[in-house]
Amino acid sequence: MTPAQTGKAVFYSTEDGKELIFVLIRGDFEVNECKLKNVLGLNAIKFADDALIRACGAVPGYASPVGIAEVPGKVRLVIDPSAAGTVNLVVGANEEGFHYKNFNYGRDMTGGLVADVACVREGDPCPVTGEPLVFKHGIEIGNIFQLGLKYSKSMKVNYLDKDGKSKPMYMGCYGIGVGRTMASVIEDNHDDYGPIWPMSIAPYQVHIVALQPNGTESGEKAEALYKDLQAKGVEVLYDDRGEKAGFMFSDADLLGVPFRVIVSPKTLANGMVEFRTRASRDSEMIPVEQAAEVLAQRVRAELDRYL
Repeated sequence: MTPAQTGKAVFYSTEDGKELIFVLIRGDFEVNECKLKNVLGLNAIKFADDALIRACGAVPGYASPVGIAEVPGKVRLVIDPSAAGTVNLVVGANEEGFHYKNFNYGRDMTGGLVADVACVREGDPCPVTGEPLVFKHGIEIGNIFQLGLKYSKSMKVNYLDKDGKSKPMYMGCYGIGVGRTMASVIEDNHDDYGPIWPMSIAPYQVHIVALQPNGTESGEKAEALYKDLQAKGVEVLYDDRGEKAGFMFSDADLLGVPFRVIVSPKTLANGMVEFRTRASRDSEMIPVEQAAEVLAQRVRAELDRYL
């Protein structure tokens, strides 16, 4: 039998563990616990233990709603439309090792609450247009919270209704998190080496990496470029630690500054500095005397893309 030909029994209990919730759903669907809580008007539910299941006459692993009575305060039956609307299902027989064939809701049992408690599935039709549902990964940047009357009652935040009676307001709040936003940007803009910051929100716009900077022309030209870029309003990070090149490049990748300039004795011998973007492994040479102006123009051009 395929899962779509079966009726699956899923058991929950109320938070205090005293009342059993028996959900019958077609075997190819999963229970949406948020829907179930809303349907039953409960704040919390949990999976039921075997003792509570057996107490209602059901057998774990072979459970069936047939012969199970809905008892207020003891057992609640919820039938998902996927099970209520499918004919000739295979369900448990409430006897170990046995199942019933050809179960039909409305003929073999009645009662219970028929309500949509199933998780949606990719490809399910839209109830309005009939178009298939498509799943895509999303990133949560902000939240909306329903606060209800919790704070308005305690703070006596009231309003007058149409009859002039004072009533507490229903409250809600929302927020967009800076940390979440940063994480979202990195999730959408990164490679195996670290983040690739968009110019619009990058912590720095240009990263100068000076190789062998101490007491050399490399250090002097890198320092001059650093000052010239700052004078042109460019936000610059200057690495003059004098560490090994590979170590400094790895750190630069990890920081993810959009533009990188490498000033080294080798390139300066030809009057050049090496330029590359964080998003590319390719590089180009720029005359050192023109570097500040060229970089400032490219930063402005990149920022214009976000206007």
